[in-house]
Amino acid sequence: MRIISKILVLFSVIICSQNLYSASPDYGDELKTVVCIGGLAQAVDAHLKTQSWVPEPISIPRKPLINGIAFRDSRTKKYYKIWSFKNETSLLEGDLKSKEEILKTWNNLKACALTQEKRKAPEFPSFGKVGFSDAELDKTLNANPWGVIYVWTPYMPLSVEGLKEIRDAVHAKGGNLTVLLDPKADPVEAKKWIGKGATDADLNPATSDELNSREMGLHYPIAFIYKNKFLSNRTYVGFKYNNIYQKWIDIESAELAKDMK
Repeated sequence: MRIISKILVLFSVIICSQNLYSASPDYGDELKTVVCIGGLAQAVDAHLKTQSWVPEPISIPRKPLINGIAFRDSRTKKYYKIWSFKNETSLLEGDLKSKEEILKTWNNLKACALTQEKRKAPEFPSFGKVGFSDAELDKTLNANPWGVIYVWTPYMPLSVEGLKEIRDAVHAKGGNLTVLLDPKADPVEAKKWIGKGATDADLNPATSDELNSREMGLHYPIAFIYKNKFLSNRTYVGFKYNNIYQKWIDIESAELAKDMK
């Protein structure tokens, strides 16, 4: 019963579009529309049911955009997505290492029978070999107790102004800061900001598949926080002042202390 209760919390995110850690488990009425939850509860690993899943729109050919939830583990390179659409509930399990996915679907019209499909994972755009790759990300996560990764672009001036704010905030909290450049940005345009908020060290493009898989390019600046080698699934998007970044760091540090124990 406790396992079922925890998986119900995951589906509250689908209904109310909130992060799991801030969602209330009291969504029984809304969750009556979720089908075949018993099969899903058995398929999801126990340790995943205690993690902070986040809302993620699911795009499926010939279907409207579906509200789903997702969880990515930077240490194992595995990712998971859950969504429910009409008479089906689905669990997608993917692996960035093997570049393979397994789609599990339970159909309510067929007594919640399970079907599985193994397929290749979608390819991310190639940004070349130069830059901050997955290997560099792993080194960063392993070398520091905690830190922040901040990605900026020369095409959004506020992301340049945010460089000083995030530097001051991370320095005040005693963490490690990694500043990266939008991988699609023209290096010539980026260099124009050197001495105006940016430095030569800030021109390393973020080519990591792990970062790009977290919808990094939707808006800049975007900040990621990590602790104990685990990259949070929750990102912080948009310009913020020093004091706001510090509050974010405090809140996320507390949440990450609970994740992946």
